[in-house]
Amino acid sequence: MLSPRGEVHITHRDCGPYKKWNIQDLATSSKLELLDKVRFYRNDYSGYYIRRGAGGKSHKPFTIKNSFTFKFNAQ
Repeated sequence: MLSPRGEVHITHRDCGPYKKWNIQDLATSSKLELLDKVRFYRNDYSGYYIRRGAGGKSHKPFTIKNSFTFKFNAQ
């Protein structure tokens, strides 16, 4: 469902166990190409509130140190 010039932006931590998710490899296997990887600064997004994706602790905040936004487009 990605338009020919569309992009996918994923913000993710890039340290410790999170690195094991291999975001770049997952994207490549889905025919996406890395365009850029930039450090994520929460203050750049007015009203941004950190949330976990799911589970019993989804309402609790967590640290976003070593977070980056990976920018991909279709190959």
